[in-house]
Amino acid sequence: MAVRSERGTREGRRRDLVEAAIAIIARNGLAGTTLAKVAAEAGLTAGIVNHHFDTKEALLVETLRTLSEEFAAGLEAALAGAGDDAAAALVAIIDHNFNPDISDAAHVAVWFAFQAEAPWRAAYTEICGDRDALYMDAIRGRMTQLGLGPAEADVLARAFAGLLDRYWQDILFLDSRFDRGAAQLACRRFLGAILPVKPS
Repeated sequence: MAVRSERGTREGRRRDLVEAAIAIIARNGLAGTTLAKVAAEAGLTAGIVNHHFDTKEALLVETLRTLSEEFAAGLEAALAGAGDDAAAALVAIIDHNFNPDISDAAHVAVWFAFQAEAPWRAAYTEICGDRDALYMDAIRGRMTQLGLGPAEADVLARAFAGLLDRYWQDILFLDSRFDRGAAQLACRRFLGAILPVKPS
């Protein structure tokens, strides 16, 4: 069962429901998620769920939006911590991607569930697209700062993002057997192989 919020506010209840939705989607997929299952997971009544979300789709959109905002906030913090050091910023992006709060197996499963459905859901396409644009701009921008031309930066940014995405798939399929430290090291070595300035 999801951990219930201590806040007792409207925002807190909505957050409880989003956390419960993440757990249910991770176990059952989008199609197998129902408001009743989410209510049970959150330890709330169906009436409270309906008070906050009129439909299952409204809850799903809120869940995806919350995941996207959390990813963006974590990315922003990681980049801020690197300051003006572009190579350090790319390493920070690696560390952000392997932060268990962002990419445990449940969160990764939910991300992939929404991405798989996005071609048929305009709201999912918009949210996922905005998140991906922010992410790719951050990578391309730092690679450009390191002296790569626009075309080369774009190709290598896609390769770097693809590597990280491949490891997210490993998180999903391997779960507790996934070695985050080894994955982070491999991604750092990849950066060292492709960048004109080697990250420390």
